[in-house]
Amino acid sequence: MFDKSSSNLSESQVDNLKQVLVRHKGTFSKSKDDLGKATAIRHKINTGTAPLVKLLPVDCLFIREEADKEVKRLLDCGIVEPSKSPWSTSLVLVKKKDSSTRICTYLGILNSNTIEDSYQLPRIDDSRDTLRGSKWFSVLDLSSGYIVEMDPQGKEKKLLSQLLKVVSISISWPWVYVLV
Repeated sequence: MFDKSSSNLSESQVDNLKQVLVRHKGTFSKSKDDLGKATAIRHKINTGTAPLVKLLPVDCLFIREEADKEVKRLLDCGIVEPSKSPWSTSLVLVKKKDSSTRICTYLGILNSNTIEDSYQLPRIDDSRDTLRGSKWFSVLDLSSGYIVEMDPQGKEKKLLSQLLKVVSISISWPWVYVLV
């Protein structure tokens, strides 16, 4: 990442970039199995006093074998941790373009019981004005939504019965990215 970013920078800019990258090295993904981690915020899911509703998992041997394989990989990488959440839900496996598997969960029940966060999204013209006069700026792309950990108080809402240290998405998830 550094070599690609530093080719047109002055010596002092190179030093500043090195300092930023070193200071935030844990944030950046280094491989498929090392996603990095954002530590500025934790994802919270507030369901208030809503009653727990648990869906029975889909019982399909193919799905179970594929899911077990992917869950083991995620556990081995430290991306997820075991959970016996009363909010657990069915999972769906989606084949990605590269033929790897993505685990998805049905969040309808959790979302219908979640009190939505309300933060104002930044205005596009304000964001554009912030960049006015800049000589260069950067764009970072997330390797995966797993980069933001769940708030410890919301861990009972971990969604897969085998997982999760972090939640892939919920109704309040977009606000996490506004705040990061």
